[in-house]
Amino acid sequence: MNRNILKLLTLYFVLFSFNIAKAQHYRPYEAYTASAFVEYNDLHPKEIATADNNWDILMAFRQWHKPNYLDSLNVPYTQSQLMLLTINKMLKADRDGYISTIPLFDSLATARMRKDSRIFVEQNIDHIAPYCTQLRQLMAKDKCEANTYSILFSYILDTITWELLNTNRDSMTIAPTWKGAFYLHYYPRQNACGTNTYGSMQMAISHNYRIKGFDYIDGLPFEEIAAEYQRNGCIKDEKLKKQIMPYGVCDKNGKIQIPVIHFQKESQLNLIALNIAQAIKKDFTQTAYVQNFMKQYHIDKRQLAIVILYHEYMWDLLDILCERKLIQQPKLWTSKTHDIADLRYQLFLLKVKE
Repeated sequence: MNRNILKLLTLYFVLFSFNIAKAQHYRPYEAYTASAFVEYNDLHPKEIATADNNWDILMAFRQWHKPNYLDSLNVPYTQSQLMLLTINKMLKADRDGYISTIPLFDSLATARMRKDSRIFVEQNIDHIAPYCTQLRQLMAKDKCEANTYSILFSYILDTITWELLNTNRDSMTIAPTWKGAFYLHYYPRQNACGTNTYGSMQMAISHNYRIKGFDYIDGLPFEEIAAEYQRNGCIKDEKLKKQIMPYGVCDKNGKIQIPVIHFQKESQLNLIALNIAQAIKKDFTQTAYVQNFMKQYHIDKRQLAIVILYHEYMWDLLDILCERKLIQQPKLWTSKTHDIADLRYQLFLLKVKE
């Protein structure tokens, strides 16, 4: 091949690659794990971040730049977009430029944060583990030992402790359409899980689910189960009974086969829950862990930092407790053969008011 032609082709591919690099200077929104603990009117922060090419703009301003920096990246924008993102507290106008205010942790920051989180849990777990053993023993007395993991996460960590730590929500981000915490990580956690609760202020049912899909519960009438138990203390409706028996929620006589928890009522379970919650709160308030995190990642709101760190802490705590064989993950998550009746180990009824 003619050497001049080869040089031209090489130059073309270099320029082509450079333009691609400029256009793909970040990962798409879908590659991240987005977490939102917010109250919102009309627009969820996710909707704002992903409308039009807002995500391109937010990623471009991960460090402070003037607006013409977007031109160098071939990212189109309008003044109204910048105004919308600024008003909704996703961009901060600083001098004659902008910087994104959404906590966004790339792969290096995520890995570092999770390493620090695990170390923090390992340093503080010894005064929490005995309560977890007490919880497992208590659940075993009620023949619900396999529910220990889900009760610990969904009731004690994700409800009781979460409320104790998350008492000053107005000190987090406050925008015209939303307030609370909105942040993103790359990459997702292996054993991340969450809690969904359905029902009324009197009686609800909670489900501890794995983040990676839970299609097996599609169509399960959670609110009807809670309402039926509230009325009768069991499942009398034959149609409902037939529908939920395969999931292990009740037996053929309608007797409930999942734990029933009386919220804020004196009980051994609630005493254990309070001991765990207070021990964790003490760790977060009496150590420099939160302050160091804020300084390292430029988080200016302490409550926001606590929300981010606590959700890493919960999953590390569960992982270490499982490694120490103090608790076990729900069977549906670990068994190679899925028995849908094992769903009962991830459910509990929550009696909120008498």
